[in-house]
Amino acid sequence: MLDNDKKTKKKTSSSKKTSSSTKNSTKKTTSTKNTKKKSSTKKSTGRKSSKKKAQQRKMNFMGAIIGLLSVCVIMLTVFLFIKPAVEKENQQEQQAQVIENEKDNKSNKSVSENSKSVAKNTEQDIKNKENTSDNKNTKIAQQSKKKPIKNNKPKKENTSKTTKNTGTKKSTDKKANKKPISTKNKPEENKSEQKPNKENKQETKTVAMATKSKPINELPKLPKKGKLVFVFDDAGHNLDQLEYFLKLPFPCTIAVIPRLRYSKEAANLIRKAGKEIILHQPMQAMNLKINPGEGAIKPGMSEQEIADTLVANIDEIAPIVGMNNHEGSLMTSDETAMRVVLNVCKKKNIFFLDSRTSSKTVCPRVARELNFPIWQRAVFLDNIKTEEAMKKQIIKGLEIAEKTGTAIMIGHIVTVDLAKLLKKMYAELQNEGYSFTTITQLKKEAK
Repeated sequence: MLDNDKKTKKKTSSSKKTSSSTKNSTKKTTSTKNTKKKSSTKKSTGRKSSKKKAQQRKMNFMGAIIGLLSVCVIMLTVFLFIKPAVEKENQQEQQAQVIENEKDNKSNKSVSENSKSVAKNTEQDIKNKENTSDNKNTKIAQQSKKKPIKNNKPKKENTSKTTKNTGTKKSTDKKANKKPISTKNKPEENKSEQKPNKENKQETKTVAMATKSKPINELPKLPKKGKLVFVFDDAGHNLDQLEYFLKLPFPCTIAVIPRLRYSKEAANLIRKAGKEIILHQPMQAMNLKINPGEGAIKPGMSEQEIADTLVANIDEIAPIVGMNNHEGSLMTSDETAMRVVLNVCKKKNIFFLDSRTSSKTVCPRVARELNFPIWQRAVFLDNIKTEEAMKKQIIKGLEIAEKTGTAIMIGHIVTVDLAKLLKKMYAELQNEGYSFTTITQLKKEAK
């Protein structure tokens, strides 16, 4: 029995051992499986991420290739289609301009040829008439020569009759015969002299009629497009820069700032050059940090102080014909100050030009109240000092002159290139029909 019990115990113990070993093996297999699964999941996730990165790289590469291809296509379209089309349009425009120029030249040639032909015809008509008049005069002269021969016959008859009579009768007959000869010849000579005069009158009438009926085709008169007034501010700083504006070939106005180093000398040079001189009166701007300079009208000044400074500035560079404001966006919007300024101008018999440095200017309204006409700036020329920008501003002024009749354009002595540009454009502007004048001339014409 004991042996059986021992055997059963051994079996049970062996079974327990096997069960425990199986359990351990199962645990190990499960753990290995889990580790394998984890490693496989890690590998799969790594592969997926690498695949995604590869796909993104491929997409980026494809996008770059597509972008390059699109740029190439655009460049090809530009060079193959757009550029030739633009060149064709430019060629067509150039051809059209050439054709128009040829037409204009032909029309001018035809006009000149017509005028020449008409002039030749009139000259030939005058020559023919002169020839006819000369022929008539020769005939009249021949007739006048023949008539005295006929008148000499009575002399012989009278002398033959008187020979029969006594010597006293001969002398009396000779005297008597002499008198009628002189009286008969005189009126004939007068007639011969008067006839050509009548014929000359008739000739002049016929020539006048011919010129009326066939007028010479004169060149067409230039259209009057407008009057241009050029004002150049800030003289008194530099005399070398001023020289360019003094040499301009048209009348213009130069505004001198008072109390500068070259103010008086600049004023004298302007007068010697025959240009119009005005006072460029300094006034305070809206920006109080800007210093308008000595002799300026500033806020807080009394009416008497404003009047005294103006009179002193005028006397420094006198004689002058007018005044405009330097800066002054603040003071031109002050009614009391501008009333004093305009009253001084009225007393001194000088004009006032509002430079319109501010849209809030009260100068026009105060001038109407005082019944004192003022002038206003239309265009600033050289705020941007490039040639293209200044040309654009000049063209703006030309358009205003065409619409309103006049345009006052303001530039500055500092901009020497402006003087050079206007010197170039002067002849062309004249040919187009623009005239150059000054404000004093406009005042005279208004009266």
